[in-house]
Amino acid sequence: MVRIITAAVAVWVGLAVLTGAVVVAIAPTAYELLASPFQGDGSTPLERAEGVQPRFEADEDFGEVAVYDVLADGTLEPAASGVAGEVWSLWLRMVGADVAGESIIQYRAGDAPDSDTLAYVYQDARPQYWSLAVNLATADDPQLLVATLIHEYAHVFSFDSGLRPIAWCNPGPDGRVAPM
Repeated sequence: MVRIITAAVAVWVGLAVLTGAVVVAIAPTAYELLASPFQGDGSTPLERAEGVQPRFEADEDFGEVAVYDVLADGTLEPAASGVAGEVWSLWLRMVGADVAGESIIQYRAGDAPDSDTLAYVYQDARPQYWSLAVNLATADDPQLLVATLIHEYAHVFSFDSGLRPIAWCNPGPDGRVAPM
């Protein structure tokens, strides 16, 4: 039994290292493909535009966050605008609207330049569903944003309901996101 557990742990660690290496290798290419059309519209990240507003809630890491429900087709209710909308569009280009609609049920967007948390995901009470929270203060560095979103997607893709229910991403001393 110990050999099986040891082998399973070795495989898990190997996959984590491989995932980190893949993120480092593909992040520049992904940045070019995904973030090149990422252009700011001059609005503030949490702009409160006219019309239907998202809910705003307190968040331990990001202060006040705008909370959007993710519909089955990957659209947000209400629709996000400004940087929050651009980051969600980037997420959709990365994972696809169908995957986003099947796995993410809530998108939380905050703007906390002093926070050391770039983004995080956490499981809903129904473990097949996740919430994605993004620190929009990182949106001014598209390469870091793409790498962070890839990292968060890896959590959603690889974590099972029996595993750790929350995954935090903090940069290391060199400012890079380390694989968890």
